[in-house]
Amino acid sequence: MITAASLSKRYGPVAAVDDVSFTCGPGTITGFLGPNGAGKTTTLRMITGLARPDAGRATVAGRPFTELPNPARVVGTLMDASAMHAGRTGRATLRIAATMTGMPAARVEEVLAAVGMTRDARRRVGTYSLGMRQELGLAQALIGNPSVLILDEPATGLDPQGIAWIRSFLRNFADRGGTVLLSSHLLAEVQATAEHLIVIRAGKIVAAGAMADLLAASGLIVRAADQAALIRLLTADSIPFTPGPAGALRAGAGASPDRIAELAMAAGLPLTELRAVGDTGLEELFLSLTGPGAGAPNPKEAR
Repeated sequence: MITAASLSKRYGPVAAVDDVSFTCGPGTITGFLGPNGAGKTTTLRMITGLARPDAGRATVAGRPFTELPNPARVVGTLMDASAMHAGRTGRATLRIAATMTGMPAARVEEVLAAVGMTRDARRRVGTYSLGMRQELGLAQALIGNPSVLILDEPATGLDPQGIAWIRSFLRNFADRGGTVLLSSHLLAEVQATAEHLIVIRAGKIVAAGAMADLLAASGLIVRAADQAALIRLLTADSIPFTPGPAGALRAGAGASPDRIAELAMAAGLPLTELRAVGDTGLEELFLSLTGPGAGAPNPKEAR
């Protein structure tokens, strides 16, 4: 339902997005992660027609977003919850969206109830908290009864009950065949919600695939008699690493133990430890892929 094919975008000398490709199929929730400035929002803006790619193509339901006859009936987007008229009430905001989308007025009350905002719908948006604006933004994304949701930081400002609600809502949406592309810095929530993962750094995809697979093989613990020499060895071969436990190094996801052993043997460097990390948390995986010692990005395509 969502396809990005070799998307690239530059702003002056800066490559904000560099040859990014992935797909998100029906019935799935895909977490889209990266540090600030990695290219997440630019990628989402290109998919939703808010930015024109310098190269590549993005489609939703097989067509570019700008060519969809009535985009909101296909894809609901939440890109910036603060971009709403502060003087309108929540209900008026949704009535305008329903009119523009060609949905009946009854749909407004349905989405208000769905996000738990019926009681506050008569208040002006300018009086809303950040969490309430997020809830209204999600209601607006749902107004056209879309089959695809593209959400940028939808849980920001929500209280624990709101975060638990959106997790359950997105899971149910996907279980009914919907497609969700979710960008967030709340790693624990992404781990609890998504089953697929795309990680971007410096405009390039550095990991993509099933969440369970990436977490189960998220790196190696490496230790040598001469740690400084080991750091030079890994750096020279562009093997990403971060500090590991008790002074060891943690080679990033996708690092090959055979390759590290081969390099160490060729350099005459005795290794005292080389083992798989095993199952780990998303935060550890994220840091190993995007941390200061993560090395050069290694683009992969999500399927």
